[in-house]
Amino acid sequence: TKASEGATADAERLRLPTEAEWEYACRAGTTGEFSFKGPIQHALVNFNDGDVKNAVVVAGRLEVEWNTPPAPECRMTTAPAGSLPPNPWGLHEMHGNLWEWTDDRYSPEGYVGREAVAVDPFDRAVGSEPRTLRGGSWYDNARLCRSTARDAGGPVVRSNRIGFRVARSL
Repeated sequence: TKASEGATADAERLRLPTEAEWEYACRAGTTGEFSFKGPIQHALVNFNDGDVKNAVVVAGRLEVEWNTPPAPECRMTTAPAGSLPPNPWGLHEMHGNLWEWTDDRYSPEGYVGREAVAVDPFDRAVGSEPRTLRGGSWYDNARLCRSTARDAGGPVVRSNRIGFRVARSL
């Protein structure tokens, strides 16, 4: 039917954002490390403020030994989507909560040498190449939840610290 054809066409336009698109959306017209003003707080970002001494997986559960335990308001798990205040463009949980996949291959240098590029320096990951992850997670410290924070992960990695959001092509 026409309705199902339209739904299929819309779904085909959904994709992972590029790394540059992700950062642009995270910053939402701001220029600081975070898209909000003031100090980082658990009411704004889902992050870990404890100092981990040792962490191991035992029977499928993460067991953590602390040098300094996290503050009582630290969630130590994912927060439900939309539960933290949005950035200026209405996007929730851009800082912390979950690392988010992008469609770009990971390069340790990031944007080095690309400063003069006027368009998105898209570099699609292929096969099992590591992709760039952005945003930090509930398990990471605040520094890893900044707009510019990056990490890498192969597409076969499964974790309760990695998620994704989609972009729509026009």
